[in-house]
Amino acid sequence: MRQKATVIELKGEDGELARVRVLRSAMCEGCENRSDGKTCACSVMLGTAREMIVDAQNPLSATVGDNVEIETETDAVLSYAALVFLLPIAGALLFYLIASRLFSSDGAAWIAALIGFALSFLPAFFIDRAKRKKLPDIRIVSVVRHEHEETE
Repeated sequence: MRQKATVIELKGEDGELARVRVLRSAMCEGCENRSDGKTCACSVMLGTAREMIVDAQNPLSATVGDNVEIETETDAVLSYAALVFLLPIAGALLFYLIASRLFSSDGAAWIAALIGFALSFLPAFFIDRAKRKKLPDIRIVSVVRHEHEETE
């Protein structure tokens, strides 16, 4: 998955990491309601137009102010999405089914479902902590434009 971003800070001794600002708006790329250059209401309601700050590997030595393209492997994006969205639903369903078999109370099953939902975020928390100690999955693949260079 490729997205456009702007380098806002260099990190590490040789700038091997770059902190980049990404506008999450891929959902609206072909939308006819975006003709004025702004984001459509659907994107705003779903929260996809928000800005995101991430660290990326910087093999091309991009500098602060550069507009770049960043890339994340599709399987990594899908696995994170499954971890954050599907695992809590599966946890809630599993806890609900187990509690409904063990208890005769429907309320107890729903409470167990809430507990299962909450506990399902623990793997995401621990995986996130482990990932922060490694290089990010995101890398800069091209420098699109240097904003700080003068144009003639």
